[in-house]
Amino acid sequence: YYIESLDYFDLETNLFDHTQISMIIGNINLAQNNYIEALKLYQSCLDVSKENDFKPLLPHLYNNLGNLYLDIEDYDDAQNNYLEAQVLFKEMGDAYTAAIVLSNIANIKNILGSSEDAISDYLDVIRVFSINENWADIARSYNLIAQIYFDQERYEKSEEYLKLALNMLSNAKSKHDGPLSIYQAEIFTTAAKLSFNNDRLEEAKKYAQDVLKISSANSYKKTIYENARILSLIYDKTRQIDSALVYT
Repeated sequence: YYIESLDYFDLETNLFDHTQISMIIGNINLAQNNYIEALKLYQSCLDVSKENDFKPLLPHLYNNLGNLYLDIEDYDDAQNNYLEAQVLFKEMGDAYTAAIVLSNIANIKNILGSSEDAISDYLDVIRVFSINENWADIARSYNLIAQIYFDQERYEKSEEYLKLALNMLSNAKSKHDGPLSIYQAEIFTTAAKLSFNNDRLEEAKKYAQDVLKISSANSYKKTIYENARILSLIYDKTRQIDSALVYT
């Protein structure tokens, strides 16, 4: 539908909307891990936005480029783009989206080994989101903290923050705010990992199967892979070899 809508926005008469929709199509490609196509769209939109002084689009494009470079593990370029985005969002007085960028910067800190600084940043982000009850974003932030503790093998702390994430996600579902499908996939993936780690195999299987449904419908390749692996491990552990091979 977004691609079809481009035809309605002629490049000469409505360049801003054309550029904004192109950026959104780039976001969809990024969510589906189509990095080359997403990068082409973002760079094109960035060039057009600079040339035509489309200030509202610039910080979003820098943030999206940061997300892309983060996904491909180019941390220097990711951080540089995030910092550009954060400055512009603050200049616009957009505290909400500046907090999203801070969350992305926190992610890089965690990857580079500064996990305590990352957790501190995520808690700052949650405080900003709480002002306007952005439940979906709060849920995602709690989940990111849960993931840090999981990687540190501090499973009780991970469970604590996962429960907070699931509670916030429940609130978000009733309000229909936020990009819920990707957040659900990420949070349920953490739940599946924790359940498997604690030998709650049926619970882990349910979460993993739920993620596969959500991810397959939206082509979220990373969470498809993660949860197919979890299901393979579950079936292998319960000696259901044929089922394990299906997900291997």
